[in-house]
Amino acid sequence: HNHAQGLIESERALRLDSRNPETCILRGRIFHQQGRYAQANAEFDKALRLTDNRQTLGEIHYLRGVTRYESGNAVQAIDDFKEASKLRPTHAGTHIWQAATSAKLEDWPDVIENLQAAIRLRPSAAQQYRKLGSPVARKAVKHFDRLMREGKIRADVIRNRGRAHQFLGRVDLAINDFTVALDSTSEDYETMIGRAQLLAKQGKLEEAISELSKVIKKVPDNDRAHYARAVALIEGRNYEAAMRDITRAIELSPGESRYHVLRGDLRLYDNNIEAAIDDYSQAIVLDPADHLAFRKRGSCYHKLQQNLYAIADLTRSNELFPGLAETYILRGQAYLKNEQLDQANADFEQALQIDSKQVRAFVGRSNYLSQIGRHEEALILLTK
Repeated sequence: HNHAQGLIESERALRLDSRNPETCILRGRIFHQQGRYAQANAEFDKALRLTDNRQTLGEIHYLRGVTRYESGNAVQAIDDFKEASKLRPTHAGTHIWQAATSAKLEDWPDVIENLQAAIRLRPSAAQQYRKLGSPVARKAVKHFDRLMREGKIRADVIRNRGRAHQFLGRVDLAINDFTVALDSTSEDYETMIGRAQLLAKQGKLEEAISELSKVIKKVPDNDRAHYARAVALIEGRNYEAAMRDITRAIELSPGESRYHVLRGDLRLYDNNIEAAIDDYSQAIVLDPADHLAFRKRGSCYHKLQQNLYAIADLTRSNELFPGLAETYILRGQAYLKNEQLDQANADFEQALQIDSKQVRAFVGRSNYLSQIGRHEEALILLTK
């Protein structure tokens, strides 16, 4: 019923303004949800002719790609996803769909490249993307295993299998594959960076930093190596050296939003909150869908007692990536400071539904109860 009403309203909108791409996009979405793929495809075709905005074009190609994929047209779908990636290079979801489509076409190196790109673009959502992409990654591993059984034991095959293991979180297997691949191609710098990142995850920070330093010595302008070494240096609490690396990475590739997020984190370690906000703001300009940048900036505004800004950022973070207790707790604290007590309590309760052991949510609720005069209940919660 809602779909039918939506189509009626969109037809009225088109009669009023036949040049509005958003109306065509809406109609395409509705037709897609109804399984009417030919009609959806036609609406997305119209929308493409009605705009020259890069973000909107990227969204349309993405949506048309999904429609084509689900209607069994993988060849055309892959073209849409590739175009969408060019237009919206920070949209990680496009890479997940492109990986799934490449699997249909049995282009396994492209599968792995896109799975890795999704996590690289949105490391804060790595767990979610692993869940979405793990069936495809496991198929990729089987493909590379089969090639090796057939005697095609080449460095690129071993490296790609390692990258599939890396996506699946199989750290030891990935390191083994990367090491074997590097034995025959010692100057494969991307594989060296990948192995170093995995070594850092294992806590082998000195090995990781040494490997990344070798890459940087050979290729001083490799921004990914500088970024990876900055991450490892932070783990080792060498913040000054990490700041030099991440600043260099930003100089080399200023359009990488995650680099700005990391520099914002380093500035927070130095208690330079305003500068951290600047970096998180730049990350948001570069990637408006980065929930982590919104959450971190919201936390900074909260520290500065700019609670309305904090609430706005944390609300946006929650919209982009719902279900994180941390975001609800931070917003609840901002609501408390802004004397919006009912909203604060609702956030603390929501956080406890997500994670019943969140101490700060108990403290937040006790603060709320204390402020409305229910002191005994507040003490019980604090004891709990």
